[in-house]
Amino acid sequence: IWGKLLEYFFERKSLLQADLVACVSPLVADQLKKMGVPESRIVVSPMAVDASLFQSDRPDVSVQEKFGLRNRTVIGWTGS
Repeated sequence: IWGKLLEYFFERKSLLQADLVACVSPLVADQLKKMGVPESRIVVSPMAVDASLFQSDRPDVSVQEKFGLRNRTVIGWTGS
C-alpha cells in the first residue's frame, strides 16, 4: 500500500511536471500513461544490446594476454 501512495502523491507529481520521461519498456510506458503522463512526453528506451556487435568467431588473444585472461572464464554484466 505504501508503494501505491508514494507513487501517486510523489512520483506522479514529478512525472507530470517532467518535459520527458524515459522508461525501459512498453509496459512501463502504459503505467505512465495511466498516471496521466502524456504519450508525447514518454520515450521507451529498451534495456537491450545488439549481441552481434560482441560476437566473434575466435577469441582475441591479444586482449586475453593484455588482461591475463588466457584459459580463464570471463563473465560480463552491465546494469544497475
